[in-house]
Amino acid sequence: VTPRSTGSQVGRWKETDGQDRTGQDRAGQDILPKIFFWNENFETGYAEIDRQHRGLVELVNRLPALSAGLPGSPSLAEVLGELRVYAAHHFGTEERLWEALPRGGVLESLLALHEEEHREFSRKVAELGRTCGPGEVRDVVLFLTHWLARHILESDRRMAFVLRGVEEGLSPGEALALADKKLDIAATFNRTLLSMYDAVVGQALRLMEEVARREAAESSLCLMGQLFESVRDGILLALPDGRIVDANPSFCRRLRLRREALGGRSLFRIDPPLFDPETLARAWKVAGETGHFSGTIPVRVAGGETETLWISLSPVKDEKGKTSHLTALFAPVSSLLEERKALEEAAGHDPLTGLANRRLFAERFARARHEASSGGNRGALILVDLDRFKALNDLRGHQAGDSVLREAARRMKESVRQSDTVARLGGDEFAVVLSGLSIGEEEAACEASEAAEKLRLSLSSPYEGTALLKDGREGVYSHFCPASLGVVLFGRGALEDPREIFDRADRALYRAKHAGGDCAVMGGED
Repeated sequence: VTPRSTGSQVGRWKETDGQDRTGQDRAGQDILPKIFFWNENFETGYAEIDRQHRGLVELVNRLPALSAGLPGSPSLAEVLGELRVYAAHHFGTEERLWEALPRGGVLESLLALHEEEHREFSRKVAELGRTCGPGEVRDVVLFLTHWLARHILESDRRMAFVLRGVEEGLSPGEALALADKKLDIAATFNRTLLSMYDAVVGQALRLMEEVARREAAESSLCLMGQLFESVRDGILLALPDGRIVDANPSFCRRLRLRREALGGRSLFRIDPPLFDPETLARAWKVAGETGHFSGTIPVRVAGGETETLWISLSPVKDEKGKTSHLTALFAPVSSLLEERKALEEAAGHDPLTGLANRRLFAERFARARHEASSGGNRGALILVDLDRFKALNDLRGHQAGDSVLREAARRMKESVRQSDTVARLGGDEFAVVLSGLSIGEEEAACEASEAAEKLRLSLSSPYEGTALLKDGREGVYSHFCPASLGVVLFGRGALEDPREIFDRADRALYRAKHAGGDCAVMGGED
C-alpha cells in the first residue's frame, strides 16, 4: 500500500487547460516548495519501513497545493483522510515488525510508549480532519512536520536499532544500550535541521526560476523583489567574478552597511574584507565546481565586531546552462540552534503544565536507573495523584481544573531539586524521579520520604481562583485538592526492572488513597 499517485483526486488532481496540476511542470521540476525534505538521517535500515516513511512525507508535501490555488487541488479533509488511512497501515507494519522483540523486561515500556505514540497520532489526525479548514493549513503542517521529524528520527530509529541488535544475537538490554549509544539525538537534529535548511534554499531558487519563466517580467520582478526585501535571512546577489549586484535589507542591517555602498564592489577586494578571505574563496570554488556550498563563515560587522553566519551559496544558471549569478543566503547559527531547541522542547514537554511528558519522563527515568545501577547511589520514583480533583472538574469546570493542574505543577517543581524530574503522565497523575540518593537503604528511604512529604505539604494548601457559576456569573472558589503519593526506591541491589518499580509505586499509591489520601506511603516487598 502506498499513497495514491495516479487515478485519485488526492494523489493526482485534475488537469485543466492542458496544464499538469500535480505540482510539477512538463519537465518534472517542482513548482511548489516542499514542506519536508528527506535525507539519509531518516533511514532506519529496514527497507519497507523507510519506503512507507517516504510515503508519509509525500502526503505531507501535498499540502502546499491547498494554499496555492491550483485548479482541482484536493481539500484538506481529503489529504488528512488519506494520511490517516496510510498511517494506520504503516503503524501496523511497524508493530508487526517489532513483534520479533521480546515482551517484558527493559523493552516493555519502550514498546508500550511507541504504540501509544501511534494511537495518539491517529487520534490527532482524525481530530484535525474534523475541525480544521483550508485556512488552518499552517497549523496542520507544523504539527505533522514536527511529529514526523521527532518520531522517525528518534522513536522509529531507536526501535530499528534495538531490533537489529536482537537479530544479531544481543540481549534486549544490550541491544537497547547499543541503540541509545548510536542514537545521538542532538547531533542528528543538528545535521537534519541544517540539511533541511539547505534543501529549502535550493527549492526557493527553483521556485523563483519557475515564477520568472511563467509570469510576465513585470509581475515576476515585483514578486521576487518583495521576497528579496522582506525575507528574514540575509541575501546577497553577485556576479560570477564576485561583483555585488544587490543585497537585501536584512543583510545590510546585520552587517551594519549601507545598501548603496555595496553595488558594483567586488567581494574579494573590499577593504577591510567583509568575510574571511580563505573561507569565501573556498566557498566560491566549491559552488562553481559542485553547484552548491553550505557551511559557516566568519563575518566582519561594521565597527570591528565579528559574527559567525551559516552561508548557503548556489549558482543561478541562464538558458544556456551558464552561471549568470550566485545567490548567497546568510542566517545566524544561533537562530538555527534556537529552532532545534524549540523542536526538542515541544517534543518533550506537556503543553498545559510545561512539565516533562511521558516521552521525556521515560528518558529521564531510564537515565536515573542507569546511574543508580552503575554509580552506586540509589534513586526513587514517586507517583502523585491529586485527591478530589474530579469533584473540582465536575463542580467548577475544566477551565478551573486546568488552572489547578498548572498550579500543582508549579508547586511540585519548586519542592524538588533542579536535578530531579517532575512529569505529568496524564490527567491529574504525576511522577517524580529522584536521583543521587544515599547508598545505604535506610538513609535513601529517609531522603525519599522527606522529599515526598515536602511534595505532599506543597499540594495540601487550597487552590483559589475564579470560575463561572451555574447562573452564568463569575465567582471566586477555594478548593482543597491534596495528594496521595506512592514512593519506591530503586538501584544498588534493589529494584531494577522499570515495570516492577512502577507496579510497586502504584500499589503504594493505592494504599495511600485507601488510607484517606493526603499522605505518602513507601512501597516495599509486597
